[in-house]
Amino acid sequence: NKIFGKLIIAENEKLNKNYELEIKYLLDSHSTYIEKKNLAAKQEWNYLTNLLPQFMAKLQEANIISFKTKSKLRPIFIMGPPRSGTTLVENIIVSGKNKINSGGEVESLGKTFYSENIIKDYNSNKIKVDLSQKEIERIYNGIVYQYEQLGLIDKSKDNIFTDKSLENFLYIDLIKKIFPNAKFIFCYRDPVANVIGIIKNFLPNIFWAHSLDKIFIYLDMYYQILKKVNSDKNCLIISLEELSKNPIDKSKKLYNFLDLNWSSDCINFHNKKNNPIKTLSNIQLRNKIKKHDLSYLQNYKNIFYKYKKKYEWFKF
Repeated sequence: NKIFGKLIIAENEKLNKNYELEIKYLLDSHSTYIEKKNLAAKQEWNYLTNLLPQFMAKLQEANIISFKTKSKLRPIFIMGPPRSGTTLVENIIVSGKNKINSGGEVESLGKTFYSENIIKDYNSNKIKVDLSQKEIERIYNGIVYQYEQLGLIDKSKDNIFTDKSLENFLYIDLIKKIFPNAKFIFCYRDPVANVIGIIKNFLPNIFWAHSLDKIFIYLDMYYQILKKVNSDKNCLIISLEELSKNPIDKSKKLYNFLDLNWSSDCINFHNKKNNPIKTLSNIQLRNKIKKHDLSYLQNYKNIFYKYKKKYEWFKF
């Protein structure tokens, strides 16, 4: 009741154009929620920002050969933080003539790490892992099993399917080793709009999304990855604002990158009656692609001023 009460007050403050109070009550609602999830939130944050980066660093040092001769899978990994356009991009990809399987947020890598006990203690500061070729193959088999269980792997569809799990960008070094035929799409949204979008959408299963400081740290990790992949031929960065402004040209560029045959169906998915509603993003996709108007951001620019000084990518 406290949480929803604060969310209602925040909406009222927005209607009255009291934007600082709107953000205040939104953040209060997040704080009230995360107080009850404190232990799980700490473990999640330690895993994402400490243990998993340690694993990836050790992976770079290990002598692991590529799976080029083994893996015939051609997954399309759609990367991006919440509210950055990943659902829109996935719908464009799977709504064309190619009939590609849609994985959504399958979380195959995270589930495999957990079920296979790859990182044994989520409360520890340092990891102890075996990074032999055999261990990496065990991880690979666990991930493939997750995809198989959902029926995503289909030879008749050239083994192409999508995976838009939010945390995949943190696993990219591993993904590149075990899926050499993978393609990567990185979604980008105006950072101010992205931050506000995360705050305004109550995401109960993403604990870091209930802390403003953690939202900025998480986005900073993502933008650092964007710098690294900018020149990678297997990676494509898609701007949500540009995609919504010019969906035909941008979707054609996307399809060309994926070596798929473009058709207008891919941007007219809102006409499909059987499009399942799973999240707020899916509900929004019932409508045509609309140009993103960023004029409202001026109402919030002074609220996040301290973050503007700390993060060079946070500009308005």
